[in-house]
Amino acid sequence: MRKTLLILTLLAPGLALAEPPIQGEPPFGDFRPNHHGPDGGDKEHLPGFLQGIDLSTQQKTDIKNLFQNNRTNFDSKREEDKKVAIDLHRLSFSNDFNDKNMQVLLEKAASAHKEMILQKATLDNSIYKLLTAEQQQKVQKNLAQNDGGFGRGQ
Repeated sequence: MRKTLLILTLLAPGLALAEPPIQGEPPFGDFRPNHHGPDGGDKEHLPGFLQGIDLSTQQKTDIKNLFQNNRTNFDSKREEDKKVAIDLHRLSFSNDFNDKNMQVLLEKAASAHKEMILQKATLDNSIYKLLTAEQQQKVQKNLAQNDGGFGRGQ
């Protein structure tokens, strides 16, 4: 049981960083209109770290293409993650529950979260590399002022 708690404790930061989309919500980077803005939503939905960055039309197109190219892979990882979460829940309320079975599922969950975090970090870096040096400096400045972007719900 201690191992299970230890693994859950180690997974918690990864869960927070992965930021998988909520059921029924568009995934990160979905280019649907942002209806939360004061202007009613003419802005495209971009990652939070790009807020306040003036992007060219070509950069927006390239970013949109990066999202579209990663979408299928991300969706399959999200489905795998969802399945493991359901299996964990079912095992908790099963006569088959034991530490060994729970460890196997926790390792699957950890692996799925690692892959999602890696894919998001790779995508973020690909977007960052599309920016000009001046835009990159502005992103770095914004992240430094906002605790690396962790307090802003990106």
